[in-house]
Amino acid sequence: MQDMMRFAATLPLDRADPTLSWNELTSAIHARPYGVDHRGRVQPDLVGTHHVSPDGLTHTMTARPGATWHDGAPVVAADLAASLTLAAEPSTRGTLPGRVDGVAGVELRGSEVRLQLGSPQPRLTHLLARVAVVPRHLVDDKEVRDGAMQDLLVGAGPYRVEESSQGRRLLRRHEGHHGPRARCTRVEMVHVADDGERARAVLAGAVDLAQVKPQHVHLLAGARDVDVARIPTRVWRALAFTLARPLVREAGVRRALAAMIDRDTLVAEALHGIGRPQPWPTTPGHWSTPPAPPPGVGPPTADLERAGWVRVAGRWHTGGAEVRLRLACLETEAVRIALTESIRRQWERHGIGVDVVAIGWQEYHRMDRHGVEEWPFDGIVVGWSAGTDPLAGLISRFATDGSYNRQGFSDPELDAALATASAAEDDAAALPHLHLAMQRAHEAAVMVPLVNPDYLFASRRGYALPPGTEVDSFYELTQHLPDVGPADPGATRPGRDTT
Repeated sequence: MQDMMRFAATLPLDRADPTLSWNELTSAIHARPYGVDHRGRVQPDLVGTHHVSPDGLTHTMTARPGATWHDGAPVVAADLAASLTLAAEPSTRGTLPGRVDGVAGVELRGSEVRLQLGSPQPRLTHLLARVAVVPRHLVDDKEVRDGAMQDLLVGAGPYRVEESSQGRRLLRRHEGHHGPRARCTRVEMVHVADDGERARAVLAGAVDLAQVKPQHVHLLAGARDVDVARIPTRVWRALAFTLARPLVREAGVRRALAAMIDRDTLVAEALHGIGRPQPWPTTPGHWSTPPAPPPGVGPPTADLERAGWVRVAGRWHTGGAEVRLRLACLETEAVRIALTESIRRQWERHGIGVDVVAIGWQEYHRMDRHGVEEWPFDGIVVGWSAGTDPLAGLISRFATDGSYNRQGFSDPELDAALATASAAEDDAAALPHLHLAMQRAHEAAVMVPLVNPDYLFASRRGYALPPGTEVDSFYELTQHLPDVGPADPGATRPGRDTT
């Protein structure tokens, strides 16, 4: 058994509060009521038993027997109750990564937790796969709201934090973990923000496993001791507009700008063909995704002219001045940079001026937490996971009170469609309402879907990902670190897609 695996994290390692953010660190050290396995299936994690009343309104759960916290204390029903209470309160800090709406009450009865809903939620387990379970014996609700989890670093996940330093965390296998025994005893997690630097670190042998981007995979070509695995994802990249900005305030303008973007060009230029065009806010080929692309709503020029834009000498003007849009771009992320530049070139060919402004992680993080209403940019390319269930993703991005609705967008008809889909007894009953919500989102063009990328993970020989792995996002991969490690020397290496 290998003692140490070196993992290069894309995201900063100083964000350790799972009630605020799932990232590569929190996904490795914390657990959830339900988890998602490497094949994308929702499975019980810290939930032991789960019974639903015939009317679908009462969910009774127990804690998983034998599960322990990193300090050795048992995981109990009080931990689940506290975590569900926090996830159900819109006023808490923990509404971002894991939020459960429509909860009428959470009650602890001995070894059982009763979750009372206002209406049935057949997809509740998918929502619970985003909720962090907190150690109730160490923190109370107020302390969690005040940020105590940031420094506590005690979870029930497969690895525990042994040492911390700037840009580095040394993790050790949690011997009391309730899941499969991790193949590597320790994981040294280091922050390497620059995409090219991560690829070079794998090539040099400085790290054993890291995400790499299509723009840098050529650096690894010909390396005999490095494998590159191509992993399907439920991730989508989108162009998010800032509704408060005058140039993109009108839906017709946003639709026209969206219609000028050729997604096949984005896949070729920004993904190097490693992914698919995505016209809807659910991934291509998913059961919930409409089979045909959104219908056109007229030529883009007509929408712009209705908004008072005038074309002069091949360039668009409004209010007597030439149009110049400002797009923000995360400076360390190669694919988003490439997508933004491709969009800029396409809009320029249509006579629309664009300035691209690079921003760092701190500014991006502020936008992600506080919204874009006061932001000095007209838009930004962002990325999300669609999750294992489409409804949760649509609610969080497009519902009036959605946790990732950063633009202040509101559409009562869309909200009603999502509410009806939430109460539907099965996928077939939910489907027409999901499609209506997606059509309304398309017409509003607030967050314009662009592409569904595959991910590339480079590993030193012997640190292969499990065959058939797919992920919600790159930072969720660390849930599966226990499965990563040297293969049996006599075993045949599993085949997989490579670039």
